[in-house]
Amino acid sequence: MKKIVFVLLMLLTFNVYADTCKSDELKRLKNIAEQVELSYEYKVSTIPYSDGQDVSFAEYAVVVSNLNKEIKVNWEEDFYAGVFEEFKNDGTNTGRLSGYKDGENAVVVIRAYTNDACSGEILAKKSIKLPYLNPFYYQDICKTYSDFKYCQQIVDKSLTVDKFKSELNNYLKTNESNEKEDVNNNSNNSYYLIIIIAVIIVIFVLLISVIIKKRRKNQI
Repeated sequence: MKKIVFVLLMLLTFNVYADTCKSDELKRLKNIAEQVELSYEYKVSTIPYSDGQDVSFAEYAVVVSNLNKEIKVNWEEDFYAGVFEEFKNDGTNTGRLSGYKDGENAVVVIRAYTNDACSGEILAKKSIKLPYLNPFYYQDICKTYSDFKYCQQIVDKSLTVDKFKSELNNYLKTNESNEKEDVNNNSNNSYYLIIIIAVIIVIFVLLISVIIKKRRKNQI
């Protein structure tokens, strides 16, 4: 009887151990998950309206690189309720998921996808902040100042009219200050150049005078 009880305990212990994700295996899978990298792609589309004003919008996609067959990368709202989408490997060790919005903080969950007790375990969570489509990019002011950082098609923050005007004024003031400084530097450089030339001429005249005087003395 004792032997039977002992065997049952051993089997029970073995099953509990077998159904537990081993720490070494979990660590290995987490190392794989850490290799995953996120980036984004975007495409700008324009819709013409009857009032003559076109409306542009950006369509974003998150791209996941370094996918591995032992992990799954998901966008998740409720994993256990089945509300999630998977970044599937497209055959090039990357996957993509579209449908993201301007400025969204895209979060993905990386889970183990194995045949052991680690399957479904969360290995890592990663996120990437998506940019914004610049509403001022298409205005004439941005055609004039195309090198202004907030005149790019895609920007890293949401821009209000007040914010855009404030940043543009700072940009124009800085440019004006730099232009004045360049003019002053050019003026100073011209001034110093004139002095140097004048000094060279004076030295040259003095040398000529000295040479002429020596020749006269020699002739006498």
